[in-house]
Order: sequence, then C-alpha cells, then structure tokens
Amino acid sequence: MEQLDLYLSIAIKAAKMSGDILKRNFKKQFIIEDKGNRDIVTSIDKASEELLYRYFQKVTPEINFYGEETLGNIEGISWVVDPLDGTKNYVHRIPYFGVSIALCEDLLPIVGVVYFPLLGELYMAIKGNGAFLVKNNEKSIFVKKQRILCSSTERIDHCFLATGFPHSKSQLLGDYMSELENVLKNVSAVRRFGSAAYDLCQVAKGTFDGFWEHGLESWDMAAGALIAEEAGCTVSKSDGAPWNIKSPTIFVSNPKLHTKLLDIFSSK
Repeated sequence: MEQLDLYLSIAIKAAKMSGDILKRNFKKQFIIEDKGNRDIVTSIDKASEELLYRYFQKVTPEINFYGEETLGNIEGISWVVDPLDGTKNYVHRIPYFGVSIALCEDLLPIVGVVYFPLLGELYMAIKGNGAFLVKNNEKSIFVKKQRILCSSTERIDHCFLATGFPHSKSQLLGDYMSELENVLKNVSAVRRFGSAAYDLCQVAKGTFDGFWEHGLESWDMAAGALIAEEAGCTVSKSDGAPWNIKSPTIFVSNPKLHTKLLDIFSSK
C-alpha cells in the first residue's frame, strides 16, 4: 500500500500541473485540428499530455505511459492518461472538462485521479482503499478531503442516469439507441455532460445513480471507473460481463440498481 500511496501522490501532482495548463488557457486562443471522424484535438490537449509524459518519465521511468494523443504501451503496469477529457466542452467554453490519470496493471486500474480545474474538484482512489474528493478554495488551496459513496436509490422510476453518445463511432449507434429508448421509458431522467470522467465521478459521488456508454477508449474510463468502484459502485460492460480498460462498453451504477438496469438494457 505504501507504494500505491506514493503513486497516488505522484498522480495528484501531475493532475494539478496539467489542470493549471487547462485553466490558464481556457479563454485564450489555441489551435484546433481535426483528429478523426467528427473528432478534434487542440494545442492544449497536446501541451497537457507533453507535460504529463515528461513528468512521469522523470519520476517513474520504470512505468509505461499510454496517452490519448501519443498512445504508447498499455501492457503490464502503465500510466493511462487523458490530458483533456471533454475537449469539445473546452473548445466551446463549457466548464465540464478535466484531466484523468490512472495507474493500471494488466488492464485494470489500481490508482485513479481525476481533476476538474474550473470546478475545483479533485477525485482520487486506490484499489481497495475507498474513493475521496478534495475541493479547492478561491486561492486554489486544496482543503477538506472527504470520502464519497454512491447513491442508494432502489426504484427504477427514481433512477437518475448519465450517458454519452458514440458520436464518432456511428456503427455503435444501433445498439446504443435501442438501450437509450428502453432506459428513457423507465427511468426518471438521463443527462449528458460530454465528459465520461465527469459522469463517472458524479456516479461515485451519488449525484447520478448510474452511467453507461459505448465506444470509449481506455483513457476515458480508467481513472473514473476505479473511483466509482471504490465508492461502492458495480462496474461492468453493458451486457453485465466483467469490465477492463479495453472493454467496448462500460456500465456503472449503485449495486441496488445494476441488475435491474441491465434487464432494461436488454429488454425488447
């Protein structure tokens, strides 16, 4: 545990440094480039990842690095990094974005940190040690670490969910739209914030009762999934099978709702 505590402190420092870049440049001009099918990358994504890569290479050269913009080696023990989760929110000046950092071993996260610099919220977890939220004040000093737990909602018609659209992977829309239709017919409400890391942390904190999405990448899910799991959530693929950071789908909810919602996903 002492070694994981050290890695957590390293990840927290990295997240703060990266978050400072995101915050400083939020209302400035920056370069926006097409990255793929209806996908974009900014010069801030790249600057953030470059900082993270250099920092992790300096302090943990023995650990692989796998980032959204540069990829790398995801096998064995790796830092799995999203330097700017919610890029389109960032471009459109919407404050729901952050940096997501996970230490993964054999495709499962064991340390996770997600920092939302404009919201002043930093979420963290170590495998088997609970999930926590630290907020910062107006002087950017982090105070009041608190343990977070998932919701206790039991009724489907009271269920408040988050989701994300597979907008850049249109081949996944068929299955997703079928699930969404079934869900909308049964739950209280569904929201989309444009950042999987944010959604997962809000499930961990109990704001949402669950979250699901198709077609996410490892860096989108790794840290937030561990934080949610350590807050008491059940984490699986959307068909109920075991999840890892290479899974094509993710479904996270409080344990009282998990099986009930899986049944709704698969209902005809």
